[in-house]
Amino acid sequence: MFLGFISCGKDVAVKDTPIKKIKTYDTIFPLSYFPAYPGSYWKYSDSNNDTFVFSTDPVYKLDSYIIGELGYHSDTFYVPFYSKIPIWGYEEHLNPVSNSGSSPMIRILSDSLPVGSSWVISCYMGEQISRKIIAKDTSIVMSGITYFPTIVMEDYVSYGAPHNVLLSKSYYTKNIGLIKEEEFYSDSLIENTKFLINYYIKH
Repeated sequence: MFLGFISCGKDVAVKDTPIKKIKTYDTIFPLSYFPAYPGSYWKYSDSNNDTFVFSTDPVYKLDSYIIGELGYHSDTFYVPFYSKIPIWGYEEHLNPVSNSGSSPMIRILSDSLPVGSSWVISCYMGEQISRKIIAKDTSIVMSGITYFPTIVMEDYVSYGAPHNVLLSKSYYTKNIGLIKEEEFYSDSLIENTKFLINYYIKH
């Protein structure tokens, strides 16, 4: 009887022991034309001989977003942070909360859309800035180095069709990221050029 009493007591103790569940999160890994892996950096020089560095935080961090008007809260993921901005594949999460009913994400680029595709990256007070793919699988030569394959895009501001003003051109190379950016003034006059001089991608 004594042994039976002890055995019964053990069963009760096991049943009453709480089981702690550890919540896990999936990771959104960088994509090939913007390999923003944690611990990476890209060093650039520009037309004014100024140099600057863009880098990613050393570890993936948790991120999510809210669309207030829709009452929508996204799932939470581990994502890389590039210049303190969360990066979800080819999209940058600039606004933690959106109350306009639209996504707070801005598409940086696309390697699946065809040449000629475009999308809006900013819209305010009648001004709309769009990004358009003008070339894919092309080669860019800088300082004797050939960068291939490269996607080329244009940013332009629209004040009402068909009045579009060119703002910039950006060049993204597979497994490297942004290699060159040209800023324009008055549609055709190049105001400044930023080009890659060194980089490190930590896989």
